[in-house]
Amino acid sequence: MDVLELSVPADPALALTARMFAGAVGEHVDEVSSEDLKLAFSELLAAAVDAGSERIVFRADLERGQIIVAGAGPLGPEAGDDLEEHERFARAHRSDLLTALFPGLRADGSEVVLPLGPGTA
Repeated sequence: MDVLELSVPADPALALTARMFAGAVGEHVDEVSSEDLKLAFSELLAAAVDAGSERIVFRADLERGQIIVAGAGPLGPEAGDDLEEHERFARAHRSDLLTALFPGLRADGSEVVLPLGPGTA
């Protein structure tokens, strides 16, 4: 099994589902802890909710050593100049947290790529 995928509505009520899926992905990955994956998936689901996305898709490509997340929306505060202070704060710290957990993280506004090991970004 090289690819694991979860596609769900961007709804806070599904945070546990995202965390359970992260735990399942963690069983197939040695380079990242399941707890780090759970935290990252929770934050990415929250980002999708904040961005007003309809769906979020977590796709773990184990062969390539990366997780591609579509629908999370922009992670950094620069993504919206009209943000209120608390929204800017949340986005900045969410981005900082995810980058600390996954050095080499890439985000372009439509997708977030979490590398699962060194040299996979």
